[in-house]
Amino acid sequence: MSVFIRAFINNCKSLSANPGETAIGVGAMILNNSLYFGAVSALLFQGNTTNPNGLRHYLIMQSVVFMSWGIVSLFAYGLRELGQIVETGEMDTYLGAPKSALLLAGISRSDLGSLGDVIQGFVMCIALGFIYSATTSLGIMAATLIAILSVLSLFILAGAAALCFTRSKGIQDFMISGLMICVGWPISPKLEGYERIFVYITPLVGISFLNVEAVIDSDLITWISAIAGCCFFFALSLFSFQKGLKNYQSGNSVQLR
Repeated sequence: MSVFIRAFINNCKSLSANPGETAIGVGAMILNNSLYFGAVSALLFQGNTTNPNGLRHYLIMQSVVFMSWGIVSLFAYGLRELGQIVETGEMDTYLGAPKSALLLAGISRSDLGSLGDVIQGFVMCIALGFIYSATTSLGIMAATLIAILSVLSLFILAGAAALCFTRSKGIQDFMISGLMICVGWPISPKLEGYERIFVYITPLVGISFLNVEAVIDSDLITWISAIAGCCFFFALSLFSFQKGLKNYQSGNSVQLR
């Protein structure tokens, strides 16, 4: 824990050397999220009377996604950059350290701009508590904890896949971008049959699917399923990463190719 705290403080110091740039980054993130959120809301729900709970589902989902993605990027952005860390040979440095290579790689970077995600998600969480009920806000907080573990799983699984290929960064970016597009749209209530299987076999199950449904339905079985799903994928991601390390080649061999 002390290593994690020191690394985060050092990252913050280096990134906040120019507070003006940091403020612009946070503001730009909030503006970007607001424009996207407003556009999707207007597109999907304005004048829509066939799905009265659709907007509520979308608001809760966005709050959970903003906070979980933001917190992971703020404290462990190195996991998002595992592909680049592998491709440049930087992983060699962490493999030779006494601490976990995955932990050291994860805390090696921090994205302070993601503070905008956290702030926006938290404000939405509190606002939804006033609009609907206090239990909605508490449910969003619990769903966010589940989503954090699921986002970590997604990053680590993508990093494990990157360990097996030469173009590591491209592979990881493709996997993360493809799946994260899905969390920006309230698709889960409409999925049926084989379509739902896609969500169950990916970390999306704990990012914006079962955990969000648990907040809306207040169903214990759904909560248990969401927790079990995210724990399974987190364990799978750690196992896959350890297996992927066997295929890892040092930065020198990558450069030779």
